[in-house]
Amino acid sequence: MTFSEYAIWLSPYISFGDTEADYFTELIGNFIEDAAMDSCVLLKRKTDTKYRYIKGNRQIQLKDAQYLYNHRDIKKFSLWIEERMGDTDSYDKIEEWLNQNGMTPEFVPTACAELLEEIILDIITPTAEGESDVSLPAAATLIEAEHDVSQSDMELLIQFQSDYDKIIKSCISENYANVWISGNISKTIHSLYTGKWETLSGNFQNLTLRSAIIGTLRLLQQLCDILDPNTKGTTITAFRPSVRTIRLKLRNNYVKLHPNEYAGVFPYEAFVPDWNEGEDY
Repeated sequence: MTFSEYAIWLSPYISFGDTEADYFTELIGNFIEDAAMDSCVLLKRKTDTKYRYIKGNRQIQLKDAQYLYNHRDIKKFSLWIEERMGDTDSYDKIEEWLNQNGMTPEFVPTACAELLEEIILDIITPTAEGESDVSLPAAATLIEAEHDVSQSDMELLIQFQSDYDKIIKSCISENYANVWISGNISKTIHSLYTGKWETLSGNFQNLTLRSAIIGTLRLLQQLCDILDPNTKGTTITAFRPSVRTIRLKLRNNYVKLHPNEYAGVFPYEAFVPDWNEGEDY
């Protein structure tokens, strides 16, 4: 999904009749931290440029997307869009839209925020021919990390690692496509989900772990939808995240779900490259 497609679809429910330029300012301003707004180049663009961002005649550049990603505030955006949904009584309509595009959100405003985050990440890391491999960082020295995880959660996490570590590593490996063509990975993913983790994923008490587990399961289902040669897929092609975006998120979640092995490794900005693109006015 492009930024323009996202913005235009939500416009009737969250723009409050603003002009495209003002609507763009609201979207971007509420997506980033308050402290980052004064330095955000996108917010200083001319009115006609903001209009073109919404209409899709102009694309957000890599360096600007990088700034948005580095300074994103998911909670702020979620609260803002929740308020707008409440005022327009559009929660159910937007939830249905998300469902139609392969998402089953626990909380619609947060899902909308995470979808915009995914769109921004797609701009930063586009799918390209000959793309570099998505790799795990070097593991830290095995120590007991400081984390608030109960014994029952740790036991569940160990089960999840046992079931999915090999699968996830295969999905983010350089030869990931061959795994889908030659193996039964899709059947394994579906059987593990329907037979076990669809239920067990909700048993985590730690909300961070639960979110990473559920997110990982969703990402694997998306890969099944896109890469399984025996299915035509269920997600509308125009709204699919790129395979690279899914693999990056799987890698990031893998780091989060191994708190001891990767103690001290922050699983997002550490992997996002620096871009030095030309100016965009």
